[in-house]
Amino acid sequence: MLARSKDDPTSMRIKRLDGVRAIAVVLMILFQHSFLDLGWTGGELFFVLSGFLLTRILRASRTDKSYWSRFYLKRVIRIVPLMVLILIVNEVATRHLPLIGLAGYALFLGDVVGVLGYTGGSLGALWGIAVGAHFVVLWSIAVRFVSRRSLLTIAVCLLIIEPILRTLVTSQVHHFETYFSTPFHLDSIVAGSFLALLVEVKGAARHLARWSGWASAILAICFVGVTHACPWFIRVTNAPIYNSLGYAAISWTYFFFLAWVVLGREDGVVSRALSWNPLLYLARISYGLALVDPFVIAILKRILHLPFGLAGETANMKIFPIAIVISLAVCALLYHFVERPSRAWGIMRAKGLQAQEGDPVVGEEEMVSRAQSDCLTK
Repeated sequence: MLARSKDDPTSMRIKRLDGVRAIAVVLMILFQHSFLDLGWTGGELFFVLSGFLLTRILRASRTDKSYWSRFYLKRVIRIVPLMVLILIVNEVATRHLPLIGLAGYALFLGDVVGVLGYTGGSLGALWGIAVGAHFVVLWSIAVRFVSRRSLLTIAVCLLIIEPILRTLVTSQVHHFETYFSTPFHLDSIVAGSFLALLVEVKGAARHLARWSGWASAILAICFVGVTHACPWFIRVTNAPIYNSLGYAAISWTYFFFLAWVVLGREDGVVSRALSWNPLLYLARISYGLALVDPFVIAILKRILHLPFGLAGETANMKIFPIAIVISLAVCALLYHFVERPSRAWGIMRAKGLQAQEGDPVVGEEEMVSRAQSDCLTK
């Protein structure tokens, strides 16, 4: 059963997935503070989760007249207010970001800004928002007009092409460009979308429920083992095998992990653990935390005259206690006074658009049924 959101009774929220979101942001924070080298993979978990949730939402409303306006209104309200606030505060506090960089971030071109070098170190998380935005524009069109069978074919093709594409460009570009550019970084978000489509197919869902936990564990153990056994098997080496198999392995590890969570028993130990209230609250402020914590780290380093870059890894650890307290406090305030009110307004406005277009505000079970009713031979 799906747990309804308090803010939006018709949302298709699976409560324990908020716990997954919390795990992702914890991994990212541990990486930002130099405690966990592989913590950057939390960003990949975010992408897999986002692909899954976005595809379910789009599939459920694909026949509605308000499909475009309602989805993009809620998407913009969810992302833009906090992003713009962070950009303004960063510019006032640091004044080192060129105008072209500021414009790029504001126009969801954070990946391009980073590759061109017009970036602000504390705004690094905005590249992920850009990649997600680029994918959503194209994927929302596909979901609206293409059958489930065709969507599955597109997803499989992308999952095969992306590692090959990264391998082909390895000798031509820096690892930074390979990882942060949208054309080379679609595996994880497509994997989440692929999962959302597969769970609509009873046979596939049954097999995933049985084997996904084991598959995720085996892939994770193999990846960590190879990483520790082979010093060259890391991102910065820009090796073809890592750019192809390494990134792909991470995407598939989180694909199976998410399948295990989604298709597991609601009353199971894992589901109850991921529904723990502190984790759920951390998930609510996770978007803000991903944006605010790097900014807090940068400000503290400037105030305390600590080094940046590789030389600053020890400093990242030392300032962790005060940085995380400040970040959590700021994000809690932002959630209650910026994110939550703007999101509530967006939900209310989206319902108005539904009524205006004549689309019924359906209950949750009917939305799920609609998402699963697409004919494979459409």
